[in-house]
Amino acid sequence: MSSVKDPMLYLSNPPGITTQRRRAMLDDVAALNRLKFADYHDSETQARIDQYEMAFLMQAAVPDLVDLSKEPGMLDDTRVIWGGGFGRTVYSQGVLTRDNHGHDHHPRC
Repeated sequence: MSSVKDPMLYLSNPPGITTQRRRAMLDDVAALNRLKFADYHDSETQARIDQYEMAFLMQAAVPDLVDLSKEPGMLDDTRVIWGGGFGRTVYSQGVLTRDNHGHDHHPRC
């Protein structure tokens, strides 16, 4: 979470860009990508179209998901804990063996 207006960085559209305009821009980009896909039948082009669409849907959904102002007065009596795997890598930093599982930062957690 962030102390600025948005709960996450880059969630809002830039000034002057509405959600409808963002949707139109993505539709235009998808149309161009579909033309390329029709020419080359490259699966990565289709994946890019799908990724842009998923990103738009996620960006549009997040504000409602993190808006706690709509929750009842019980948040006054509830402790919320947010955790993550900070400082860990998803790859092995050495040779994988029976006793070395990668994730050199606390690898057996």
